[in-house]
Amino acid sequence: MDPLSALGLAGTVLQFIDFAYKLVSGSVEIYKSTGGLTAENEFLEVIAEDVRQRSDDIPDSSAFGSSNAGRRLQMLATKSKNIAQQILGIIEYLKRETGKPNKWHSFVDLVRSMRRGPELRMLIDRINKLQVQINSDLTYIICDNTSDVLKTLHRIENTNARMEMKRAEDLQQLKKEVLACLASTKVDAGLGASSVKDHLDRTSDLKTVQEANVAQFSERLCHLSSQLMSLVYEARSIAAEQAFLSSLSHRLIKDRFANITKSASKTFDWIFDTSGHKEQKSLHFMDWLQHQSGIFWISGKAGSGKSTLMKYLCNHKTTMAGLRRWSGDREIIKASFFFWASGTALQKSHTGLLRSLLYEILRQCPRMISLICSNYSATSTSWISDSWSLAELEDMVSNMQKQQSLAVNFAFFVDGLDEYEGEYSELIDVIQELAKHPNIKLCVSSRPHYVFKDAIGQDSKRHFVLENYTENDIREYVELCFEKNHQFQNLRKFDSKESSFIQEIVDIAQGVFLWVVLVSRSLQKGFTNADDIHDLQTRLRALPPTLEGVFRQMFNRIEPVYQKQTARIFLIALIAPELSLMALSFIHQESLSDIQSMEIKSWTPEEVKERYHTMKRRLAGRCDGLLEVSQETEEWNQQFFALVVFMHKSVRDFLLLKDMQLMLNGRAGSFDAREALGKAILAQMKVLPLLPQWDSRYQAPLEELFKSLAHPAHELEIQNNAPPMMLLDEAEKVFRQHPVRWKGSRKKTAFLGLAIKFDLPLYVQARIDVQPELIQAGPRPLLSYAVEGNRNEDCVNIAMLDILLSRGASPEQKFRHKSVWCQFIIDILDVLGSDDPRPDLLQVSQMLISHGAIVEQDVVVGTKTTQRRDTGRASDLYGSISINVSKSIKSLLIEKFGVEEVERMLQRAPSKRSRYLESFLGWFS
Repeated sequence: MDPLSALGLAGTVLQFIDFAYKLVSGSVEIYKSTGGLTAENEFLEVIAEDVRQRSDDIPDSSAFGSSNAGRRLQMLATKSKNIAQQILGIIEYLKRETGKPNKWHSFVDLVRSMRRGPELRMLIDRINKLQVQINSDLTYIICDNTSDVLKTLHRIENTNARMEMKRAEDLQQLKKEVLACLASTKVDAGLGASSVKDHLDRTSDLKTVQEANVAQFSERLCHLSSQLMSLVYEARSIAAEQAFLSSLSHRLIKDRFANITKSASKTFDWIFDTSGHKEQKSLHFMDWLQHQSGIFWISGKAGSGKSTLMKYLCNHKTTMAGLRRWSGDREIIKASFFFWASGTALQKSHTGLLRSLLYEILRQCPRMISLICSNYSATSTSWISDSWSLAELEDMVSNMQKQQSLAVNFAFFVDGLDEYEGEYSELIDVIQELAKHPNIKLCVSSRPHYVFKDAIGQDSKRHFVLENYTENDIREYVELCFEKNHQFQNLRKFDSKESSFIQEIVDIAQGVFLWVVLVSRSLQKGFTNADDIHDLQTRLRALPPTLEGVFRQMFNRIEPVYQKQTARIFLIALIAPELSLMALSFIHQESLSDIQSMEIKSWTPEEVKERYHTMKRRLAGRCDGLLEVSQETEEWNQQFFALVVFMHKSVRDFLLLKDMQLMLNGRAGSFDAREALGKAILAQMKVLPLLPQWDSRYQAPLEELFKSLAHPAHELEIQNNAPPMMLLDEAEKVFRQHPVRWKGSRKKTAFLGLAIKFDLPLYVQARIDVQPELIQAGPRPLLSYAVEGNRNEDCVNIAMLDILLSRGASPEQKFRHKSVWCQFIIDILDVLGSDDPRPDLLQVSQMLISHGAIVEQDVVVGTKTTQRRDTGRASDLYGSISINVSKSIKSLLIEKFGVEEVERMLQRAPSKRSRYLESFLGWFS
C-alpha cells in the first residue's frame, strides 16, 4: 500500500471510531427492525466489516518505511478489526436474544440489560486507546521527516515548484487544517476532556450523556476524517496533474527560448511607446495589446532580431500589464512557443506547438486539466498517454476554447513561423483557428514571406516590419560595445569622427542586428591594435555587407589544419536533429571497429567535466563561433547532454548553399555523416555516467540516447537499403551490459521493441528472420509496439506492421490481460468517435482482422457513475461508484467506416476453424 492509501485508511479508522464512540456513549437511539436487527446496527455492521476488509490490505512491511509512526499505524488497522469483531459479537448476541417487539432505548442500555457490562467497559477502553494512538500517529506521519507520507507530500510540493504550478498553496493549506483538527481533538475545550475514555467515564453512573457534547466531539472526529480524505484526494489529484504535465513536456521544451540572446539595455523599449512621436505613429502594438484580440504579426529580415524581440516581450512586465488591462476581471494566461528549424521534431512541428502551449497553459491553470481532458481521473494516471497524438492535442485545445466555466483570457507568443517544418498554410490555419475565439490573442513573428503577408499582414494596425524601428537600437548597441573598450575611449578624446563611424555601421547594417553583432566582434581586433578612425573605417568597409558574406569570411578564417574536421562537424550538424557535444567528441575515431572495441564503462563526473571543457575549446577553434554550445553549465550531468547548435538559423541556410555543400563534401573526404553520427552516439551510450536520481533523465537515459541514434540508423537503412546491423547489435549489447539501469534489460524483445518504436523496419525484419521465435516471445508482443505508431507520426507504420504480421504475429496475443487488438481499439477510441480522417486506420484494421483479430468482442469505452448504496460496503454509503461501459468492436468499426466496409473486412478474416488450427500449429511448433 502506498503512503497516501494508508493515510486514507487512517481516515476510515477515524470514521469507525466516531460511530463506535457514539454507540457506547448511548447517544444513538435504536429501534427493532423486521429482521430482528436495528437499522443502526446494520450500519454499524457494514462499517465494521469495511474496516476489517480494508485492514486486511495492509502489507506486512510498513507502508511508511522505517518510521515509528508507520509501524504503529499498521497496528491501528489490526486493533480496529478486533474492535469490529467484538462489536459484531455483541450484535449477533442481541440478534439471538431479542424477540419482543418493544422499543429499545440505546446500545448501552441494551448491553447492560443483557448483563454485558464488563465487556462494555473493555470496549470503551479499547476505543479510547485507539483514538489516542491515531492522533499521535497522524501527528508523526504529517510532521515527522522520516515519514514516507511527508516525503510523498514534499515530493509533490517540490515538483510543483519545479514546474511552477499554481497548486502548492492548496496542499499546504490542507496540511495546516489537518494539524489543526488533530490539535482540537486532543484537547476539546467544549467537553473538558482529552479523550474518549475521559468522556465516557462520566456515564458510569448510568446517566445519559448530553447529546450536545457527544455531537461536538463527534463533529471534530468527522471533520478530521474528512480533512484527511481531502488531503489524500488533493495529493493524488495534484500528482495526476503533474504526471499529465510531464507527459506534455519534453527535455528541450524551454531550450530554444533559453538560447535566444537577451536584448541589450533599453533595446526594444520603443515598442511600448505611446507618446505619439513621429517615428512611432505607425506602430499600434500597445493598442492591440491593451484593447484587441486576434493576431499581431511582426515581420523582419533574417538576423533582424525577431526572436530576441519576442523573448523581450514574453519577459517584460509591461506586456503583462497591457494584457491585464485587456483581460479586465478575467485571469490572464500567457504562453509562448519558439519554432527552431535546426531542432528536434517537437521544436518545429504542429504537435510540438500544441504540446508546448498546453503545457504552459495548464501549468498556470491546473484546474483546467479536468475540464479539457475527456478521460481525466483525479485518482489515477492510467488515462495519461506516453505519446499524445495530434488529434488528442487538437481535442484538448478545442475543449479549452469552448470552456465557459472559467473566466480566463489567453495570450500566445509564437516566434519563427518560417521555421515550421511543414506547409505554412497548415500553420496559418492553426493560428487563425485559435484567433477566432474572442478571449485569445496571438503575437507571431516570421520572415516576410508572401504566404504570411497575404494571410495575416493585410491590416497595418496589426503588423510592423522590425528593421524599420531598430536603427536607434543598433546605434545604442554599438556604442555600448565600444564604450566598454579602453582604446575606443582614448580614441574618442582625440577624434570627433567616432559618431560618423558608428552611423556608418548602422547604415550598412540595414536593420540586421546579427550582422552588427558579428562586425562588432571583428572590429574589436582593430581596437586591440590601436587603430585610428581611418583604420577602423577601412577595416569596416573591407567586411562583407551581408550575413552570408560574413559567414563565408568566418568559415574561410578557420585554420587549414582543422578544415577536414570542421567540414565533418558541419556535415554532421546539418543532419542531426540534436547534436550532443559529448557525441561530437568521438568523431575523430574513424572506423566502426574502434567503437566496437570501446569498453562499456561509465565516466566519472570528473571525466565528463574534462571532456566538456576540452570540447568547448575545440569547437571554438574549429567552427569560429558558427556552432556553439547551447547553454553554459557547471553541472556535470547537464554537461554530458549539452547540445551543439548553430549560432543562428541563417548559418544553417548558408551551409546548405550549393557551393558550400560542394566545399564541405570535398574537404571532408571519404566520409558518411550518418554513419559517423551513429557511431558517435553509440560511443556516448557506452560511457554514460550513473546519473543522480533527481536528474530528469534518470529513468531512461539509454533510451533517450538510442532515440538520437535511431535517426541516423533509419537514414542509413534508406540510403543503403540494408540495416546497419553492427551498429544496432552493438547498441543492444550496451543496453544489456551497461551498469545504468534499464527496465527492459531482462526482457527478450525489449530492444527490438525500441527498434519498432523508432522506425527501423529493415533491422526488425533481419532480426526476426534469424530468430523467428521472437515474434511470439513475451512478455510484451512485438506487434503491440507497432500499433502504437512510430516516432514521428501519429499513424501506424504500415511497412513495419506488414513485416510482423507476415511473420506470424497474432493480433490476439495477450499483454497485460488484453489482446494487442483490443488495446489498439481502446487507444484509438477518440479517433473512432470523431471525424478525424486518420488515413492509416482503415488499412491497419483490415490488416489486423485479416490476420485473426476478432471483432465479435467487447471493449471498455468509458465509465458511468451510479449510486453505491446497494453494494454492501461501508465506503459505498458515502457517495457514488464508477462502472465500466462496454461496446462491441464491430459496432465501433461500423460507426467509423460503415456496414459495407466492415463486412468487406470480415470477408477477409480467417474462419474460426483456421484460427484454431493456426493456434494449435503455433503451439505445437
